[in-house]
Amino acid sequence: MEFGILGPLLVRDDRGEELVISSTRLRILLASLLLKHNTLVPATDLLETVWDGRPAAKARATLSSYVMRLRKKLGPDSAKRIRTLPTGYLISVADDEIDLRRFLMLSAAGRQAAAHENWELASDTLTNALRLWRGETLADVPSESLRHSECHRLQETRLQTIELWAESCIRIGNGAVAVAELQRLTEEHPLREQSWKHLMNALAETGRSAEALHAYQRLRETLADELGSDPSPPLQRLYHQILTPGSSPPTDDEPQIPGSPQVTAMSGDTQSAGKFTPNPLPPAPPHFTGQASQIEDIVGRLTDNRHDVPLVTVSGPPGAGASTLVAHVTHRLSQEFKDGVLYADLGGAASRTHAALKSFLQALAPAGLELPVHPVLQKRLCRSLFAGRHCLVVLDNPADTMDVRDLIPAEPGNAVLIASWGRLTALPGAYNVELAMLPPDESLALVAKNIGRDRLLAEPEAAAALIDFCGGLPLALQSVAAKLAARPHWRLVDLISSLQRDRADVDQWHLSGLEVRSSFDVRYAMLSESQQTLFKLLSNLDVDDFTLTTAGIVLGDSASRVSQDLETLVDVNMLSSPAPGRYAFHTLLREYAQGLSRNTADTTLSSRALHRLFRHEISQLQLVSDVLLPEDAIGTLARPHPFSCGETAQQWFGDQLQLLMNMLHHGVGAEDADGLDLTTFCELLQRLLVLTDHWEHLQTTGNR
Repeated sequence: MEFGILGPLLVRDDRGEELVISSTRLRILLASLLLKHNTLVPATDLLETVWDGRPAAKARATLSSYVMRLRKKLGPDSAKRIRTLPTGYLISVADDEIDLRRFLMLSAAGRQAAAHENWELASDTLTNALRLWRGETLADVPSESLRHSECHRLQETRLQTIELWAESCIRIGNGAVAVAELQRLTEEHPLREQSWKHLMNALAETGRSAEALHAYQRLRETLADELGSDPSPPLQRLYHQILTPGSSPPTDDEPQIPGSPQVTAMSGDTQSAGKFTPNPLPPAPPHFTGQASQIEDIVGRLTDNRHDVPLVTVSGPPGAGASTLVAHVTHRLSQEFKDGVLYADLGGAASRTHAALKSFLQALAPAGLELPVHPVLQKRLCRSLFAGRHCLVVLDNPADTMDVRDLIPAEPGNAVLIASWGRLTALPGAYNVELAMLPPDESLALVAKNIGRDRLLAEPEAAAALIDFCGGLPLALQSVAAKLAARPHWRLVDLISSLQRDRADVDQWHLSGLEVRSSFDVRYAMLSESQQTLFKLLSNLDVDDFTLTTAGIVLGDSASRVSQDLETLVDVNMLSSPAPGRYAFHTLLREYAQGLSRNTADTTLSSRALHRLFRHEISQLQLVSDVLLPEDAIGTLARPHPFSCGETAQQWFGDQLQLLMNMLHHGVGAEDADGLDLTTFCELLQRLLVLTDHWEHLQTTGNR
């Protein structure tokens, strides 16, 4: 189903037809449950809301009647969706079934992108978030209680999202699209200085400085009339900067107009460098642990720069810590390069490369040198300025290979270190470091630095289970370690029990800025629609790895067409490829993908895909049986891929055994498939298990 509360109340069934709920109190009841979906809403709260603070004497019994009527209205499966609990009611809604949840997810992903200064991704993500709003929250649900308790809170979240969207537009030089929305916002909320700041920036960026100054005057008059105060110091500085172009920039942390990527120059000889944007390098990681061999390898390669320019790229799955490792190495090497470190956070946006190039020129050029305007001449000058120097160039989150080529020096003595979301496979001469998951001993060491080794040794089995659950992913390990450090009285066994109970709830990993889900969301948002579909469908196989052929059958397309999407998923580290033609998920990424696929449409799509795969696997299994058990050959099934000998048949059976057992366990394809039913499948599987000495699986097939 589909539910909408960001505007008039909206309910659509699985066929996409809108359900009309005419009863006012039923609408209030449904809205109350949806606003706190997947959370218990106490009956006492519902009584106050449905009757708007004046419940009747027999309202409790009437409330139960309303719940029954609402279930009937929503359809036959609503009894499972709306649950009656001892103290209240709960409505279960998947992430993709309600606009509120989608809005909050996209807003969080947008904030995460903005925090990493990936302003293009932030702009796109927040645009999609704001498109979900169809008007005032629950505009046609007449409940003052809901408006005061919930709708005002949602409206504030929306306003903050609009302001961040406007800032992201300005940051990428597209402030003109935000002007109209900011003008409306300042009219409706004239005391929000953040909105006025963005409006002034957007107007100034688009050459409308006079209007920006006029906007400031209007704000000053409004504040004087309403509050008897002046605009804040940052707004006063912004006003003077627009009034007198070329004046000193703001002295606090407010962004300059229109904003540039983080670039820093560190040099022992600061007199030889020109002006540069004085943003600091990322801080050195306080509890950095692991990857010791990779670090020594990187350091050795970067410092061997006498005869060429070493170029090292570091990538890994989301949460693997590529940027963190690069920050650690950069601080370690900062004194090794006498002419300093040039650092730029490109934020995954190709549009920021030119701004980084200009900042590099400002850092390298001698004082008084007039910089060329034409981009080609700027690139040539930048390369020439690296001659005779010993600089380390550090680039974080480039969009692709073309995004970094113009920033790489060609003169020996310099070196380049890049942290990338995906593999920069087309970068000539690059040495690629693919971050693996931390082994158990390094995982334990990382957690121990946060909570102490004694606490781990006190519960060795729970500690081992916790390490195994995190799968060696540094961000997940840091998250659970931070959670335990903030709760010194918690037992490890309690935390691991909670994590194992709600495995797919990646939101529970958020603490102190360690947003595992947001890290996954940002990478997932970079995928095309077909790649996202493939990512979700394949997660439901629930196997250690799978083949290209299997992926093609799951998607219902040829292996050659699916191959490109699979390789892209590998390149951006959402999948790994342990061998040619085989692919695998990291444990937490698989559970994240499974959580994404729990809406009705994806469930139906996944069910069809798994049944399609079952029909293929069962026909292949019969072919294997014909080769390995010729005395039992049925010979009635099609043979699209006959096995040439017993060795290849046995190899296929071993490779596919985990998938076959999972299908058996979940009862996939229980109906007849090409004339071979599940009972026959079990019997055939048992014989092959005995023949190939896989005795450990026999009890499962027998129970089935």
